[in-house]
Amino acid sequence: MFVSDRAAPTVDTQLRRLIPAALAVAVAATAMLGPLRQFLQPSVYACDRCAARTAIIAAVPANEPVAADNALVTALVDEHPTLLAAPGLLDSTGNPITAPWVPLDRYSTARPDNPAWASTLENQLINFGHYRQWAAQGGYALLRRTP
Repeated sequence: MFVSDRAAPTVDTQLRRLIPAALAVAVAATAMLGPLRQFLQPSVYACDRCAARTAIIAAVPANEPVAADNALVTALVDEHPTLLAAPGLLDSTGNPITAPWVPLDRYSTARPDNPAWASTLENQLINFGHYRQWAAQGGYALLRRTP
């Protein structure tokens, strides 16, 4: 059996051999992904409904309680005490909606059995629940409780 006089390559030596290959891969990836960078810009994905949603959420004063539909709860819960608005003038605790602010997505698909539920709730709150429309934009509405 033949035994080599050379020592086995160390980890350090192996890593030094990989550096040029890694640099070549990084340069190639940068060259290929450069044109795709435009698709990572937020402006590419901007839409009128997105801007309207952002505007309605921003119109709610900081730290004010809200009762919102499923589509908006996740955007509000970190900055506002939030309950889920439900059909029949109820919140997620089963009590009547009394939150000072009620943001709604009129096109919410949260209830496939009742696609117009958010619009119906909006009308009920305005007609029976002492609310008025504070803002509306792009299919979203923000209701403000009246004293």
